[in-house]
Amino acid sequence: MIHLDGLEKINSEIDKENDIYVISIDGKIYNIPISIMLDFMNKSDEDFKNICLNSQIIAGIPKEHLAFACTNYLSEKNNHDSRFDHPIIRRHYNILLNYELIDFESINKDLDIIDKVYDKVELKKEVKDLITSRIPQDYNTLEKAIYIYIKMCDLFTYDREYFSQNQSYQKELDYISTISSSNLEIVCFEFVVIYAQLLSEIGVNFRSYYGNKQKIYELRSIMDSGELSYGQKHAFTEFRVGKFLVDADAMESILEGDLVNVKIHKPLNGIQCLNSNQETQREFDEIVKKVYENFKLENKTHYTLNNSYLNHLEELNINERLTIFLNQIDLIKLTGLDAYGTILELKRTLFTKDEQKNNFIMSIIKNNESDEKQTDIVAIISINPDNFDYYPERTQYYILYPNMKNIETNIHYLENAFNNRVFEYINDKTPTIPNITTITFEEDNCNLSPKKKKRRTRF
Repeated sequence: MIHLDGLEKINSEIDKENDIYVISIDGKIYNIPISIMLDFMNKSDEDFKNICLNSQIIAGIPKEHLAFACTNYLSEKNNHDSRFDHPIIRRHYNILLNYELIDFESINKDLDIIDKVYDKVELKKEVKDLITSRIPQDYNTLEKAIYIYIKMCDLFTYDREYFSQNQSYQKELDYISTISSSNLEIVCFEFVVIYAQLLSEIGVNFRSYYGNKQKIYELRSIMDSGELSYGQKHAFTEFRVGKFLVDADAMESILEGDLVNVKIHKPLNGIQCLNSNQETQREFDEIVKKVYENFKLENKTHYTLNNSYLNHLEELNINERLTIFLNQIDLIKLTGLDAYGTILELKRTLFTKDEQKNNFIMSIIKNNESDEKQTDIVAIISINPDNFDYYPERTQYYILYPNMKNIETNIHYLENAFNNRVFEYINDKTPTIPNITTITFEEDNCNLSPKKKKRRTRF
């Protein structure tokens, strides 16, 4: 019989005549006498815990495989084996299912690759070499998978035009073949497909998903059925190496995710261990730390705030910290959304939460008159040493272009740019620029009628 449980495919059969449980575990067929499982599950609590923690092989079977077989046997449909109907066995069953003593959570998961979307695209050799050519030769498979993830975050940047259009238009898979050393802009879907291709080449099985983490779809089902078009939802990857189940999501947050974090050597937040077992989680975190620390030794950060500032920030008034901020912009060796994400990190470092609300706001908006793209982004930085609402006349405005060209401007220029549709807010979640009155447009049968609106909402 076959049971499907999430990503888990189990082939098993109860041989009642010989009192044997036949089960496939990670591709190996076991014929396990039910008496062995009964003896294991019926031990005293102390002996059960000691065996689980200190034995690698139990009755000639790897402990992870025996634990998997026992829990699966007891959850078999229409299996009512009264020999296992005992409080101590039920207790041990629940302990095993929580993976507290033995971590067998990855067993029978991702035994092969059924998501072949990556076969539909061709990645340029120069890009592949940029990602993989410096993988340390002594790295094992998991370390290679982590390194590739980190290197991709360091190499790629988020597509500015796609961001400017509220990440809403459909893209074509063929775009991946145009990615080169001079064109490294991607979106989450493209990151996932490229990562999948490279994972397959080092022998790692994976699943790629499309949607949010409450309602997700496998990429293969999307591409085969056409239920969803590329560009509508968020994409991410899960993969397995040995006992480790891993979630890789570099762009869960575009401005605060690992696409920015790696470039400025901040802690990673997008590659995580999915195992429930805490010791496995700690082991995974140590492996990630090792790979990341080695990577940082070989790759310089694109920006770091001088420690001399960090040591006495509390002693500086807001005017001094605003001055530091404006001076630091010129030291950021990044462009586009990587630069804007770095600025947000600098903002959080230099200013309190109240100051971020009342004295400093960065709004990333749409620029309809870009020289490079059909539409682009631009950041408007508003700073006020006193308070936006109480002293609006003291607000200073700066336009920060994706190439980090920084121009001081004024409220009249910004209002005019909005009213002439040079600039637009990308969506309602965009932090609004303090104290400016703009004209928004309502579309009605292709006729645009202006409607004045003073935007004051800030985030």
